[in-house]
Amino acid sequence: MRKKEKLIKAIALFLALMVVLTILSRAADNLTIAFVETQRPYAMQINHSLETTGQVQENQSILIATVAGQTIQSVNVTKGQRVEKGEVLFSVDTSQVESQIRELETSIEKAAVQAEKTKEQKALTLSRTQDDYDTAVNEGDRSVANAYNTYSSAVDAYNTYVTTHTEIAPDTTYDDSEADAMTDTSKYYSEEQATTLMNAVTTASLAYGDAIAAADAAVTTANRAMEDANIAMDSPSEDSTESATERQTDQKKLDELKALQAAGGKITAREGAVVTKVSVAIGEEATDGTAVMMADESAGSKIIVQVPKNYQNYMAAGNTVTVSGTDTYGNNTTVEDVEITAISAAGSDSTSGENTEGDMLDITIQIPSGALTIGSSATVKMDNKSEKYSLCIPTAALHQDDKKQYFVLIPQESESALGTELTAQKIAVTVLDKNASYAAIEEGIITEYQEIIIKSSKDIEDGSRVKR
Repeated sequence: MRKKEKLIKAIALFLALMVVLTILSRAADNLTIAFVETQRPYAMQINHSLETTGQVQENQSILIATVAGQTIQSVNVTKGQRVEKGEVLFSVDTSQVESQIRELETSIEKAAVQAEKTKEQKALTLSRTQDDYDTAVNEGDRSVANAYNTYSSAVDAYNTYVTTHTEIAPDTTYDDSEADAMTDTSKYYSEEQATTLMNAVTTASLAYGDAIAAADAAVTTANRAMEDANIAMDSPSEDSTESATERQTDQKKLDELKALQAAGGKITAREGAVVTKVSVAIGEEATDGTAVMMADESAGSKIIVQVPKNYQNYMAAGNTVTVSGTDTYGNNTTVEDVEITAISAAGSDSTSGENTEGDMLDITIQIPSGALTIGSSATVKMDNKSEKYSLCIPTAALHQDDKKQYFVLIPQESESALGTELTAQKIAVTVLDKNASYAAIEEGIITEYQEIIIKSSKDIEDGSRVKR
């Protein structure tokens, strides 16, 4: 009986010990198990907000220059300074201006005298060639007429001879000197005489042709000389063209110098604007080029900011942004619904096409005229919302494995020796869109009713025991 009681007590003690150990084990297990928070996916839009800064730039510049070679006497503006119409930008040495005016006037006067002399010489040459032409025509006509008269006379002499000497001389082969002496041979036709007269006709004919050719050649030569003189009269030579160009350049510079002299050597702003560049300094000589550059406020302004390249899917030309900065009166201002006009790769090399600024984009934003001060810094806020996604979760619930595959952890019930337990189960997901706070995932195993672990008291992984 006593042994039985001892056995019962031992069993009871063992059972009590087991209960105590189970309780202790449960308590210890509770210390190691992670407590998690879960949440179901919900529908929402993914907001891609971005805030960055940039400098307000002019769309168009006003270039201010002066006559080259002037010594700068004073510079009255600095970069970033706003000036009003008529305000002095810089001034030059007026004594130097006056000296240059005198030199140019003398040079222009000498050039004009030389040009007049050249013109008179050309006129004289033309007049002489006209006289030479007239002389060639007259002498040619006279020479041709004389040659024709000689030819005509030769023809007449021949014709007269053959018409008046028709009888053939009688045969005088017998020796009768007395009879021969009494015979008048002049009235008889002589072949020898006829040939002589015909030769004279031929010679005169050739001379007449030569006279015509010589006259034509002389007239042609004289006419060409006259034409050349006419062309030279109407068309200036290369030297005279160069001289005329130099005179025009000198006259233009003289007009500019006289205008500068009339202004007292002061160069002023043509309208109110912000100075963006000053390229002159006191004591230096002005060069051909821009002395002062100013922003043309009437043409409006722009801001070019850089944003990460992955934002190109959330913005496009025509989208609007909000810009905050300083207006032309120095007051803080905000301009809403300002339009993006261009998006391009930042720092693109137009010749090689290479991007020298990495994965960045240049966003160009047009600013209404007078809204912000050119040269000042401004803040640009972009707020672009995506389409509405049906399954969205906090980014804290989204994980990536070594292969860059996105996954989530869900609580999964399972049975064990200690009863029903919750374990974390890994589920691969496809991310459709995301920002710093939320991610949109594709429907599949995960549905709108699925609880997803969004927070854990400890680091957990696939298979880790958890509690809610």
